[in-house]
Amino acid sequence: MSNRVVINTLPLLSPITGIGTYILNLSKAFRSLDQGNEYTYFYGYFGRKLLTYEDSAFIRSFSNAKEGFIKNPLFSKYGRKFKDMLPALNRRNFDLYFEPNITPTNIKAKKVVTTVCDLSFKKFPHCQPKDRTEYFNQHFDEGLKRSNRVIVLSKKIKEELLGLTKIKDEMVDVIPAGVDRSIFKQYSGELADGVKEKYSLPEKFILYVGTIEPRKNLKGLLDAYLSRDIKSEFKLVIVGASGWGNKEELKLFADHMDDVVFLGHIPSIDIALLMNTASCLVYPSFYEGFGLPPLEAMACGCPVVVSNISSLPETCGDAVYYVDPYNVNSITDGIHKVVTDEAIRESLIKRGLERAKNFCWEKSAKEHLKVFNDILNPG
Repeated sequence: MSNRVVINTLPLLSPITGIGTYILNLSKAFRSLDQGNEYTYFYGYFGRKLLTYEDSAFIRSFSNAKEGFIKNPLFSKYGRKFKDMLPALNRRNFDLYFEPNITPTNIKAKKVVTTVCDLSFKKFPHCQPKDRTEYFNQHFDEGLKRSNRVIVLSKKIKEELLGLTKIKDEMVDVIPAGVDRSIFKQYSGELADGVKEKYSLPEKFILYVGTIEPRKNLKGLLDAYLSRDIKSEFKLVIVGASGWGNKEELKLFADHMDDVVFLGHIPSIDIALLMNTASCLVYPSFYEGFGLPPLEAMACGCPVVVSNISSLPETCGDAVYYVDPYNVNSITDGIHKVVTDEAIRESLIKRGLERAKNFCWEKSAKEHLKVFNDILNPG
């Protein structure tokens, strides 16, 4: 008998970040692997077609308008409440509701599976908008109680979740994310050179990919980049959607336009091509639930410098160069060694390519589907 499964895909209507990548790749894999169940997607309405920010100019215009409204404190305060009311306008009831982003909304379903991608709203509340932190803190425990199972992307987040809540160990499944190898792979030199020409980039550059927000430690990265003579030979290229609380970072980018290139949100294929040609990717984040960009860079043959804290060592293993994100000199030394020491570079590239092979969206989707089936067909 076919089960009706609904997935909250609202994040796909904004520029794709980590959570969007997670939702999109799993949703695609579910459709391919699971012919027995019926999948519906929630965008504020229920639909059967998988849509993303990249699919139409209308969606992009809607998203840009929404971002403008969010900056208004009044809209920000009541916008989430309105979003939670939308499912009630449609009385559809599902067999299973998969919420990929921490807290289930008011979608009606017999069973609920929730992914807690990270606990940044509890661990780093000062690095997020106040209304977001308040919303998650207000609804988080209620969402856990409603969930039949909870998925996390790393053992580190499971450890934090068990320590901060009363949830039982057997309720939490650790299922790592994957790498989309149809995009994040090694390309020919001609294609890689083409993306440098497209964005007017020099031969040598250091790359950062991620949302522009305080938790990502971009100020530390910029301070490290400027503190030694690295900038005389390498540009710093910043790629990512504008997040929140980033006025200082954006001002710093503008103040150092001769050395820093801020590309904003760009298509995934262009990110992969940049990873193919970058001298290294630097990811000095203070906190991560998984850490997808370093893994994607490894799959592209790009050496990676990454923080030695949170879930990043679990994800990256021995395939990266680790630095202390709270120590600018440590970040500087890591970048300098990776871009100047050919033996270190070659070792990281080789180990990174092997490490990335361990992470596959199809494998991740199969493990998610096993959780779904265990709940829908107990015993």
